Formats: sequence, structure tokens, C-alpha cells
Amino acid sequence: MCLLFKNCARDLPVVPAPIIKFLEEIFPGLKDDEIQLLAEINDQRDIENLARKHGLDDKAIKARFK
Repeated sequence: MCLLFKNCARDLPVVPAPIIKFLEEIFPGLKDDEIQLLAEINDQRDIENLARKHGLDDKAIKARFK
């Protein structure tokens, strides 16, 4: 699809690096493109809920992602 449009790369969502790093720690077996896709299809609230399920409290989540 990107081959059809010259500016499609700039339309991709930018995922903050701390979210990518967190997902890589949680899912070490996933490839980079799979981590990127996971980060793109989930919003900030979903990532924070995932962090809570993995034992992070609200204070740690705030420090890590904001």
C-alpha cells in the first residue's frame, strides 16, 4: 500500500521508546516488527493495564512511561 502513496511513511503512528522497551521485556520472543505492531494497535491505557498485570504499580508506570 505504501508503494501507492509517496507520503504514507509519515502517517504511521509514532510509538514512544519506553513503550517499545517495555514490550520487548515482556515479550522477548517477538520480532521487532511484531513489537511495533503490538505497540501501534494498543493505546496508552492498554499498555498501562498490561504493565499492572505484570506487577507494576501506578507510581512505577508513571515513572516509566511518562
